[in-house]
Amino acid sequence: MSDRQKFKSKMKRLAKQQRRAGYYRTQSVNHDGMVLGRAPARGGFPWHLVLLAAAAFWLFKAFAYTTNGPAAYVERVEDLQSSGGLGGFAAWMMQADSLTIWIARYLQAFV
Repeated sequence: MSDRQKFKSKMKRLAKQQRRAGYYRTQSVNHDGMVLGRAPARGGFPWHLVLLAAAAFWLFKAFAYTTNGPAAYVERVEDLQSSGGLGGFAAWMMQADSLTIWIARYLQAFV
C-alpha cells in the first residue's frame, strides 16, 4: 500500500470518527503531514449570556416601574434601603435610573 493510499484511508477513517463524534472532534495536519484527530479549541467566557441577563434585569425593573407607578416604585425602593444589609444592595440595584424610565415609557403601551 502506497503512502498516498495510507493517507487517504487514514483521512477516511478520521472523517468517519468525526461524523460519529459530531462537533467535539476535528482533524488537523501537523508540520510533517501527520493527520491528527483532536478536540476543537474551547470558547471563552459566554459574554452574550451576561448581556442577556442585564437586558432581562432592566426589562424587569421597567416592568415593575410601569405596573407600580413612579411614586409607589420609589417608595418600595426606599423601604428596601431602610432595611439595611442585602436590602441596601437590592435598593441600589433597583433604583429608577434613566434607562429604566426610558424602557418603562415604551412598555406602557403593552401593559
